[in-house]
Amino acid sequence: MKLNEFYLARNPPIVTDRLSYDRMLDELMHSGVGDLIVTDENGTYRGLLRCTTLMRQASEEHWELLLDKDAPAFKLGDDLKSVLRKIIEHHMSSAAVVDENNKVIGGLTDWELLAKVILRLTTRVTVEDLAEVEPFSTIWWGTPLYLAKRIMDIDKSTCAILIDEHGKLAGTLDYPAILRGSERVTVEKTSSLIGPSGDVGGWDPDSIFYITKKVLTPSNKPCKEFMYPLLTCYQESSVQECAKNMLTKRVPAIVVIDYNENPVGVLRKRTLLRAALS
Repeated sequence: MKLNEFYLARNPPIVTDRLSYDRMLDELMHSGVGDLIVTDENGTYRGLLRCTTLMRQASEEHWELLLDKDAPAFKLGDDLKSVLRKIIEHHMSSAAVVDENNKVIGGLTDWELLAKVILRLTTRVTVEDLAEVEPFSTIWWGTPLYLAKRIMDIDKSTCAILIDEHGKLAGTLDYPAILRGSERVTVEKTSSLIGPSGDVGGWDPDSIFYITKKVLTPSNKPCKEFMYPLLTCYQESSVQECAKNMLTKRVPAIVVIDYNENPVGVLRKRTLLRAALS
């Protein structure tokens, strides 16, 4: 099966590198995906701007330095399984489709691939057949959002399962959700150029330089205010059923539980795409 226009996203998250930092954040917040496809002013593919990278390096205002230039782009006519395999391997939620001159002509998103690939599978595949679920953090839902982000950073997880005051599963949290709950705070540093011996050379020793930059700061509010509704499944659940629930509820993660309702892992959209490779 080949990649063709049927699989292209209707509204791909494509932006130009001319956008300001604030505009880029707005686009990422409202795109509904975790990656933006970035082009230059002529439409040539430059790379992906990833929400995960942006949140982990939230003090870097020059977003173009954070571009993932190694994220592959695809062409119409490419083998579909090969495309899906690379999307999974590179942890991509969006991907560029380019022409022979590397000009972006469209894009793929994991949301639409779920609908156009996984829901159309004719063979039943179970969660257990995928042989892989993603690691997760477990966080109390009253934890401030900024602290929840720190926990996920330390755990190197991209998703957290939130539990309520009774220890029950309550919902999930990921970096796009944290981004939506973050503010852009302007911080200011002061500096003066004075030599180690007090010699200021040609500089006025009383001169002070003010350096300002914007920093993404997650909210102090409880992370439960930003979580996704809880979706669960069992190892025996079909990936088609999981994909349908994700798409219907527009929730990007499903908690895999055992029959004691204990979490054993998390299914993300790209995890479900593995079903098409079997």
